[in-house]
Amino acid sequence: MKSINKTVNSAIKRHDLDASGFDNLYKGLDNSSKARAFMLGRNLIIEELETFLKTLPQGAKILDVGCGTGHLTNQIKQKGYDVYGIEPSSEMLKIAKKNFPSIPMRRDISSKISFDNEFFDAIIALEVLRYLDEEENYNSLKEFHRCLKEGGLFFVTQVNAFSTDFYYFFYHLKSLYSLMFNKVKHHCYFTTPRAQEILGKKCGFKKINTIGLFFGSTRIAFKLGKKFGNFYYGFLSKISKQRITKYFYKAFCGHLVVIGKK
Repeated sequence: MKSINKTVNSAIKRHDLDASGFDNLYKGLDNSSKARAFMLGRNLIIEELETFLKTLPQGAKILDVGCGTGHLTNQIKQKGYDVYGIEPSSEMLKIAKKNFPSIPMRRDISSKISFDNEFFDAIIALEVLRYLDEEENYNSLKEFHRCLKEGGLFFVTQVNAFSTDFYYFFYHLKSLYSLMFNKVKHHCYFTTPRAQEILGKKCGFKKINTIGLFFGSTRIAFKLGKKFGNFYYGFLSKISKQRITKYFYKAFCGHLVVIGKK
C-alpha cells in the first residue's frame, strides 16, 4: 500500500510484526505482566467506549479505524450496531477477516477512507492516531469529519506527553536503541488535552471533550512483577478514581480519550 506519510509506513511495519501477539493478547493467551498492565488500561478505555456507544441511535453505522484483529469490532457488532472496519496492516487484516468473516473490512489508512461523505454516525480509533505524526493526525481528523454525518461523533485515544509512566523519556531512549541496532520502530505522537481541543476544532468539529484514564505509574509497578503490579493497582483504585475529568490532572494519565462532535 502506498502511503502519504512515513509514520503510516512505520506503524504498518510494526503491526505486521506484532499481529499474532495482539491476537493472542485479545484471546487471553498472554499472561505476562506487560499484558496485564496493557489490559487494565484497555479495559478502562472499553468502559468509556461503552458509555459513548449508548449515546448513539440504535443500529448506528460505526467505523472502527485500525480495527486490528477485529475483536473490538466484533464486540461492537454484538451490541446491535452496523459496524465496519479498516486496517492498513495486511497481517492484522488477514487475522481479522479469519476471526470475523461476516464483518466488512477494508485495507484503508485513517487519512484516506474509502467510504462516501457523511456515511457514519460514529468513528472510533483506539490506539491508532498515537502512531502518526501531527500532520497525519490532522489529515485523519479531517477525513473523519468528511465521513461523519452532521452531529456525528468520533472517539479516539492518544498518548499524554506528561503521563506519569514517563513514556515520553522511555520512547526516546528506545528510539535511540532502535537506530543503533537497526530495529523496526514506530512513531509516537505525544499530545495534551488542550492541543487536542485546538486540533479538533481546526478540523471543523464543533465540540471536543477530553478524559484522562489510568494512572501511568501503574505501568511502572508492573515492571516489578505481576503480583506487585496487581497490589499497586488495587491500592490506587481504592484511594482514587482511574477516570479524570479535571483539566490539570487528566494530562498526567496513561490514556487520553478524545471525543469530538461534527
